Amino acid sequence: MKHALLVWLLLTACSPRPSAVVAFAADGAAVTQLDLAATAAPLQPQTVTVFEPYEQRDVAFHALPATAVLDAAYGARWRKAEALGLVALDGYTTTVPVSRLLSHSAYFAISREDRADFVLDKKVPKPETVAIAPVYLIWDSAKDPVIRAEGDYGWPYQLASVNLTTFAQAFPGLAPPALGTAEAAEGFELFTRYCATCHSIDGHGGKVGPELNAPHNVTEYWQPQWLHQWIDNPQSIRKGTAMPGLPAHVPERQKAIAAVIAYLKAMTHGP
Repeated sequence: MKHALLVWLLLTACSPRPSAVVAFAADGAAVTQLDLAATAAPLQPQTVTVFEPYEQRDVAFHALPATAVLDAAYGARWRKAEALGLVALDGYTTTVPVSRLLSHSAYFAISREDRADFVLDKKVPKPETVAIAPVYLIWDSAKDPVIRAEGDYGWPYQLASVNLTTFAQAFPGLAPPALGTAEAAEGFELFTRYCATCHSIDGHGGKVGPELNAPHNVTEYWQPQWLHQWIDNPQSIRKGTAMPGLPAHVPERQKAIAAVIAYLKAMTHGP
């Protein structure tokens, strides 16, 4: 009853702010939609200052705690889910682990404190001003060094919908075998976050770097110790390579590299 009343208040409360409507779904099925600019207590926006990765400076936003918004939309069940699929108005999609939201402070920003228009002055890849309404997912990068080190990972703007999902559903062409090991599953999550933007598995993924599984898996022609070192520090093997290596801030980094290799092995086509 309290949950239903909260949702009703979120949908009907009046506010002078522009609307910030976000649709919420689970496994692709609609759950609800909330106007985050028309909220009632306890979901009142607060001023949050973060180190903004696109502008590379401290910026203050009016924002609502992501955990509170997700509780209002889904109840407690989202906390046991694997991932959130975040979709922008232009179709851009990113997938964020639920564990990241539970271990770091995130907010749904609906306006800026320093200017009336809800935009970002991006510096890379080229200077441009972009509209970020209706909602911008931000993180407490001013106080959290791990989040700050990750740059703009998980900061989608023009956010229009959220979907509770799994990594296998979000990346069906990259998912390891269902009976694979826990280490390979961990490596799958790491691969989708840090590697799939450049590398592909059987054609699924990025096109900047080489394909890693067709016609042969990279673990079949790289010796294990050299592959581990390549992921860890590419420059130590090939001077001038564009390969960045696994980011330095990744927790238990050597274990993480081993998990990525376990995932790659799990994807091999075999003899």
